[in-house]
Amino acid sequence: QMRARQWRDRSNKAKLERAQESLCTHRRQLAKRADTEAHQHEVSHAIREELHEAEQRLLAETGEWSKTKAEFEEAERSMRGAEAELEDVTAELRTVAHSSLDMLRSAVQEKHLEIAAADEMRDDYVSRAKLVSKRIEELQSL
Repeated sequence: QMRARQWRDRSNKAKLERAQESLCTHRRQLAKRADTEAHQHEVSHAIREELHEAEQRLLAETGEWSKTKAEFEEAERSMRGAEAELEDVTAELRTVAHSSLDMLRSAVQEKHLEIAAADEMRDDYVSRAKLVSKRIEELQSL
């Protein structure tokens, strides 16, 4: 019985260690995805700044302050399209991050349930051991 208990304890410890490793892996993946989202935000901001600077240089170099209405509207549509694409990418990154977070939460919840089940089994074995010990004492007193 002692060997079986030791084996179960080692098995439960190994399961807990695997669960902790899995949790660490999920955390690293989530952090990597968050870094990617932050990088995408920085890139989109830099692109917007470059577009603005390029527009200012163009206006200064050509001295054309009176663009035609059609050219202005086309540039505006183009910028809206680029912003929409950036928003789509950001939304996708958020979706991935939320999905990863949900998976991580699910994994953590599953591990909590496994730990609770292991605790329950341990308590059951301890209770049984006490009953057996009591029964042995009763038999020895006879």
